[in-house]
Amino acid sequence: MKATLSLINAPKSNDSEECLAAPSVSIIIGDSGSTLSMAISRVLELFKIPLVSYFASCACLSDHKKFPTFFRTIPSDLNQARALAYLVQRFGWTWVGTVAADDDYGRTGIQMFHDEVTKLGVCIAYRVIIPKVVSKQKVVQIVKTIQSSTAKVIVAFSIEEDIYPIIQEIVLQNITDKQWIASEAWVTSSLISTKENLISLDGTIGFAIRRADMPELKEFLMSLNPLKQPENQFAREFWETLFDCSFDQNDLGSNYSVVSPHKRSCTGNEKLAETESIYSDISQLRVTYNMHKAIYAVAHALHNLQSCENGKGPFLNNTCANIYSLEPWQVVHYLNNVRYTNKFGEDVYFDENGDPVASYDLINWQKNPDGSVKYVTFGRFDSSASRQQQIIIDEKKIIWNGGLRKMQRNAFSALLTFGLTKRKMHAILKTLSIFPFQIPSASRQQPFQYLALS
Repeated sequence: MKATLSLINAPKSNDSEECLAAPSVSIIIGDSGSTLSMAISRVLELFKIPLVSYFASCACLSDHKKFPTFFRTIPSDLNQARALAYLVQRFGWTWVGTVAADDDYGRTGIQMFHDEVTKLGVCIAYRVIIPKVVSKQKVVQIVKTIQSSTAKVIVAFSIEEDIYPIIQEIVLQNITDKQWIASEAWVTSSLISTKENLISLDGTIGFAIRRADMPELKEFLMSLNPLKQPENQFAREFWETLFDCSFDQNDLGSNYSVVSPHKRSCTGNEKLAETESIYSDISQLRVTYNMHKAIYAVAHALHNLQSCENGKGPFLNNTCANIYSLEPWQVVHYLNNVRYTNKFGEDVYFDENGDPVASYDLINWQKNPDGSVKYVTFGRFDSSASRQQQIIIDEKKIIWNGGLRKMQRNAFSALLTFGLTKRKMHAILKTLSIFPFQIPSASRQQPFQYLALS
């Protein structure tokens, strides 16, 4: 927050509690998190400065009355929650557990999923919230809930850092009979989709934000060298992290100092082309693509602003904005009206809430011959398509948990195929002594309808 205030108040950091200067910037791209984006947006709104986020997906931000200067290039989680509910119904799952992080992203997302999926007759076996600071004891307790449940399907709405300790314990206890459905924040996480974790997570499915091929980016990354760009602090951090080494300050001739934990010295002659890492892998450019769209949306908005003809402008008395004395609220106007087709063929624009068109790839975790994870796209979601065509799924491409080509249903789901009411189901399960949960209200006694697989 201090950095945000420093940025809009003056070029240099200022510890003063008062902001006396006019905003020195007209637009900010970031932040990635929903909770922080909400806080920053409230501050920037005071100065009418727009914030364009590339990864803050909480539906709570889809309110232009509360956040009039907030825009984003990642879809609202409301779309994902509805799509996940449809997915659960599509595969005939009627008894699922849910896991969510204890933040705006997790709590809001999983609650919307609950609201949508229960309308379809699906029962929630358990609801687990992962604390932001989680103890080993709490992790074991959460995993025990997951393991002991008769629900074989788990929907997890969390960022990768929060769900990571849960996954580690799942793998440690060798729990391999669960089908995971991941939210977009961790479905392509290199931290979680490792060889070691595949024993428990093989077959995981979920909606991922759309990807794009950017060969120019790899060429740029391969050309980086801190010795040639001593003023580029990010190139130095990138190099030291990738090669696990440290530059001597004198080698770079820069005043910038990096506190590096690496003991081995960098030479600058290390070969980028001979390394394999997440930095050189451009096959899953999803968040990067969102950032690309954010930058180009801003560029198009500024271009349209600069191209304004005197006497035909959108402001008072048909005036135009002055690019040399730009007011942030004028940029907000042009962002609200920006629309362009990018080089990847996607229409980019913001709706009345500052949200983009919702589009996702449906992916499935499968095992490569070397044991690593590959993300196989087996469908897509596009909110701009007709209702019947919004979700397209090719089930033949899916490999389920355990390497199965056909999905298995648990006993609970099988009972639902007989059209039993919730009250009768409750009685049967209590008689069988396998019911440790609470069935949703059965007062209306509406029978479940099982959706056959197509």
